[in-house]
Amino acid sequence: MIKKIKNLLNKHIFKEMGKDSPYHECDLCCKYICMEIDTPKTKKDFDEIRWFLLHNNVWIYIDHDSSWNIQFNTKCKQLKNGLCGIYKKRPQICREHSHKECEKNGEGEPHKTLFKDLKEFEIWMEQKGRLENNRFLSN
Repeated sequence: MIKKIKNLLNKHIFKEMGKDSPYHECDLCCKYICMEIDTPKTKKDFDEIRWFLLHNNVWIYIDHDSSWNIQFNTKCKQLKNGLCGIYKKRPQICREHSHKECEKNGEGEPHKTLFKDLKEFEIWMEQKGRLENNRFLSN
């Protein structure tokens, strides 16, 4: 019964979306939200990055344009069986997201630098000469 319902749902959404769509069976961008944050410059700024990374499902990344971003790994409530449950009424930001820029279809690495946890960030800070013995060095 569940399989039958899923097949009907898929047929309905694919009819709207089109099987030739580059978004067909792709839900990667529906599993997180991210936003640009200020580039950290002070000890306090870097300490805030540490605080972010102490939380579950929160990543920080440096994009290819050197912008700093925070990513919250959380699935969209409208994602059903890998498909958008409100495809025709989806928000504008979803409509504007280009398949050419997505991690699945784009070229190269999606981030210049990615921190999934505090340890990764602190290793990076040590390599950059900004951290020694778990203490931030002066700017």
